[in-house]
Parts: sequence; structure tokens; C-alpha cells
Amino acid sequence: MKLRFVYTPKPRQFTYKPQFFKPEEDGKKIFSTEGPGKMTHEAYRRYRRDTSKSKQKRNQSVLIYVAIILLLLYFIFF
Repeated sequence: MKLRFVYTPKPRQFTYKPQFFKPEEDGKKIFSTEGPGKMTHEAYRRYRRDTSKSKQKRNQSVLIYVAIILLLLYFIFF
């Protein structure tokens, strides 16, 4: 009989099914630009545009927060 003071759960189980390379089937896929992991040029441009807009909004909001904090500090100490 074991004395337990702290409950330690069992590690999570997982199943791993290895994927083997079959050159006769995958020969076409190696050099192809199509597939689930590839982006078209237009999709990449749209992605870059969206990320630049979000960065600009984030920078703008940070500047507003800093300005508000500076104003509050000015009113508190002066």
C-alpha cells in the first residue's frame, strides 16, 4: 500500500503512426508549388497587407496609452 500526499496524473497517451516516403507516389508533389502548405502570390500579398494594418493599429493604440499615462502622471505630480 502506497501513501500518497500529492496526486500525480498519468502521462497523456498518444498514438504515433509514421508516414513513409514513397517516391513513386510523391515524385510529383516534391517540386510542385500547389498544395495545402503553399500560398498563392495574391494570398501572400493580402496576408502581408493585413499584418501591416494590424501592426499599425497596435502601434497607434500603444502611443495612445502612453499619452494617457503621461497626462495622468502630469496631473498627479504637477
